[in-house]
Amino acid sequence: MNFEVVGIAKDTENATVVTDKPGNGPQKDLVMTKIQLIGNANGKLFMAVRDFDPNTPNVMGMMFEGQQVAIRKNEKYMGTNTVDAEGDRTKAYAFDIPMRFLEDVPFPKTYTFHFILGHMDGKKFIEETRSESFTLTITE
Repeated sequence: MNFEVVGIAKDTENATVVTDKPGNGPQKDLVMTKIQLIGNANGKLFMAVRDFDPNTPNVMGMMFEGQQVAIRKNEKYMGTNTVDAEGDRTKAYAFDIPMRFLEDVPFPKTYTFHFILGHMDGKKFIEETRSESFTLTITE
């Protein structure tokens, strides 16, 4: 695979710096309130992408709770451009959490999602692999 999703983060800064400090850098699991998700990130989280060949365009989609959902700006897929990522830094990409899944449910609730990774062949998405699963726990 040409690229990988290293983890997810609440903000761009934590998505771009890989660190061993707990709670910093990209994570596999995030915990936050619904108000934090809406207020701080406007319903967005950030993925940390490590690209092994930045000159090759990559495309990704998202599966949330077993359903393919729009990943960004109501689009089914989004592309990457990681040419400017340097050294141990990863490239941060915002993605949307589908807020309809968070309506009228009792909290705390944990949601599971993963990313579909591939490339475009003309207008057709070609899936190459899927990322590991990530979780988002909304506490209230």
